[in-house]
Amino acid sequence: MDKAELVIIVKVKRLWVNEIFIRRRCRGFTLGNTVLLSDVANSNTYGHEVVHVEQFTKMPLLFPLFYLVESMKNGYQTNKYEKEAYQRTNKSA
Repeated sequence: MDKAELVIIVKVKRLWVNEIFIRRRCRGFTLGNTVLLSDVANSNTYGHEVVHVEQFTKMPLLFPLFYLVESMKNGYQTNKYEKEAYQRTNKSA
């Protein structure tokens, strides 16, 4: 089964909590196999978020903690999990 088949997509207007922390409009957010896509999501957002689903699948309980520590230590733009997602979808932040 393709990993993308296991993804639950929820479309929302805004991702307020994320926007508070990253201080810009947020296109998507992933938790487990659930992806929230905001009204500013573009055609690349889904693929980017699926990479995060895969990352979460590899480390189900640890990924959120590792992601948070990585973001606090290096910032969103240089977070290694974000870099991987952007590289795999061939798009920059």
